[in-house]
Amino acid sequence: LFVPLRTAPLVHGENGVGEVELSPSEAPRETTLAWDALYKAAKAARGELQVIAVGPLTNLATALGKYPDLKTLL
Repeated sequence: LFVPLRTAPLVHGENGVGEVELSPSEAPRETTLAWDALYKAAKAARGELQVIAVGPLTNLATALGKYPDLKTLL
């Protein structure tokens, strides 16, 4: 959270998805922040939510910092 982002362009390409060009999504833009959405989902799942985190864990770290009880809900 407190160091510069390091990426792996030799593995994932400069755009992070192997230089694949994706069409813009027609889904409405999400307005809920990731860490708030994670907490809301964890509360709704009543301790049954499992997080499989890949890549930087900044959203999970932020959620755990903002919602200390999250650790008991996952």
